[in-house]
Amino acid sequence: MTQHIQNKNSRVKIFKVLLPILMVVILLIAIPAFAYLNRVDGPSFFIRLDEEKAAPGTEVHVRLIASPGKTTAGAFRVSLQYDAQTFEYLGKEDAPQTSGADIFVRQDDPMITVYTCDIHQGSAALLSGNIITYVFRVRQTAEPKNYFFRATVDEVCDYDGHSLQSSGQSEAALQVNLQDSSSQASSSQEGSPCLTALEPENSSLGQLVPPFDPEATSYQMTVPESCREIWFRTEQSAETAVTVNRHTLLPDGNDTVITITAKSLDGKKQKQYWVMVHKLHGETSAAAPDTPVAQEIAVSSPAGATLSPAFSPEIHRYTLTVPDSCSQVWLKVNTANNAAASANRHTLQAAGSDTVITVHVTSADRKSTSDYTVVVHRLAPQEISAPAFSGRKAKSAGIAGAKTAHKTAVSKSYTRSQKKSLNRKTTSAGKKSTSKKS
Repeated sequence: MTQHIQNKNSRVKIFKVLLPILMVVILLIAIPAFAYLNRVDGPSFFIRLDEEKAAPGTEVHVRLIASPGKTTAGAFRVSLQYDAQTFEYLGKEDAPQTSGADIFVRQDDPMITVYTCDIHQGSAALLSGNIITYVFRVRQTAEPKNYFFRATVDEVCDYDGHSLQSSGQSEAALQVNLQDSSSQASSSQEGSPCLTALEPENSSLGQLVPPFDPEATSYQMTVPESCREIWFRTEQSAETAVTVNRHTLLPDGNDTVITITAKSLDGKKQKQYWVMVHKLHGETSAAAPDTPVAQEIAVSSPAGATLSPAFSPEIHRYTLTVPDSCSQVWLKVNTANNAAASANRHTLQAAGSDTVITVHVTSADRKSTSDYTVVVHRLAPQEISAPAFSGRKAKSAGIAGAKTAHKTAVSKSYTRSQKKSLNRKTTSAGKKSTSKKS
């Protein structure tokens, strides 16, 4: 009897010891499982090369492609790894669907890109297809072998700063050979599908901006409120089939991205073109013919600074980056029909922040007006490129990324508490921004 009681007490002691351990194990399993089941599905990203082979001296195009998820991304970070001794980075080309967004690139190892959506739209734009095209040149000293570009997309969040799952890593291979550069480029051009002409079938609806160029792949156009669909006339290279992903437009006031694909008949090669069609809404459409426009907006000071994208009367939003030593920006504005133009400010906010300059154009009879916006980013001291997320965007949109100044900002991970804090500041920050403009 005594032995039985002793055995029972021993089992109770063992159970008391094991119970906390079991509870910890259950929690360790349950928490990740709960997080997985309640995760928010965002877009997935991957990279693709336009070329399969290249020779020294020729260009290489690396495209970042997005596939939509349940939730649109308001911000994300891209780390692109490549052999800098073999490939020289020339720059990037932004797709029309990213118009108004801030896309900053920091050349490093790896190269870091930070995307932040256009906060003035009130929501994150849907990203689908090509987003960014990175352009490289093969150095003359390149060795003939296979090379890889590897991209990792992380720090993905929605417009309100809530984390979305990262899409992991993707890679694309490129074979470099020592074939003569000029003959390689010529044969590649001859064998690559492309458009030789692109224009709206009904030219009265609007025109492409900029005018079509076979080498350019991103365009914009504005159509009246009454337009419900748009069709394009195309001409293409030999042995090429052309497809268009859609003709119908989104509701008034929205932007529709139309993708036009030129593909070789064997299906092995293709080239895509993007047209972002903005549909006017309400009074904007009716007043459009009489609305005063700027014929030219250029940066007169500081010298050498240029707007992005290049100025066009139909485009009303631009960005400009200036060094930290620059405290004022002066714009040169030319108008037509005796319209008057004025800027709301010239002085810039502190280094490391953004300043919104609004150019107000008023008709000669003062009955109609239009505005052009220039967002000036003033670099922070010792800043290699613009910060991952500017203070203006972090406060206004609640997008992940607190205010940062130095290059290490793009590699930081932002805590949930910071994101909640940013969300709480959304309303008040919007009011502060308005008061500063006035």
